[in-house]
Amino acid sequence: MFKMESMAQRLLQARKGANFGSATKAAESLGVPASTYRAHENGQNEFSADEAKQYARKFGVEPGWLYFGGDALEVTDPTLTDAASIISTISSINGAEGIPDGTIPEVDVKGGLGGGGVTIIQQTNSNGMTFAAEAVRDHWRLPDWMLTSMNASNTVVAAFPVQGDSMMPTIEDGDVVFVDTSHRIPSPDGLYALLDDYGGITVKRLTLTSPPGAEIKTFDISSDNPEHSVQQRNEDEVHIIGRYLRRFTR
Repeated sequence: MFKMESMAQRLLQARKGANFGSATKAAESLGVPASTYRAHENGQNEFSADEAKQYARKFGVEPGWLYFGGDALEVTDPTLTDAASIISTISSINGAEGIPDGTIPEVDVKGGLGGGGVTIIQQTNSNGMTFAAEAVRDHWRLPDWMLTSMNASNTVVAAFPVQGDSMMPTIEDGDVVFVDTSHRIPSPDGLYALLDDYGGITVKRLTLTSPPGAEIKTFDISSDNPEHSVQQRNEDEVHIIGRYLRRFTR
């Protein structure tokens, strides 16, 4: 059985469990480019089975757990698993597998806007995101003109219900937000759905604060409600689900 967490999150957990204080230090010890490792840990790029073995040896975990989650299994050929039978995929390459044609999945995790929720993301890569099928509670069907106005395809869009007041008045408590899961590089500045420190989903405003050409990029994570404080994070501490597109409000 798969745990409801992404391979990027498992990599982050393994790195911290091995007492590497940053992604950059782990990359140096592994002998891999820091940008490559950071892209694996923040979910921008998916890592291979061979890379899972390399990371697992360094961090002292089972490669099967790192790659697949759930029980610790030895990685042989990841294409021989039955993963496709228990997940729903949103990907610009594979399309929306396990999801009715022309629809957008609504994922049964509330966008925390300050807390809560459980992680239901299985894997991420540059083309989209994979969710546990049991976490998809419903589906939306949007007209083509609306998707065109979002400059997005239904195969990479996901919907998340949200709660809390941190993004008021831009996003209200109870809104459903639509997110482009293929857009996980925080450029340009703007609203993004993020994984929070508790594995929930939150919508925040990201602003790049590091100077051009800086090796380590830093961001301000802010709320539109001025009663909530601004947080500062390094790039490897920001886990982006996708860029905010639209909201459905009551």
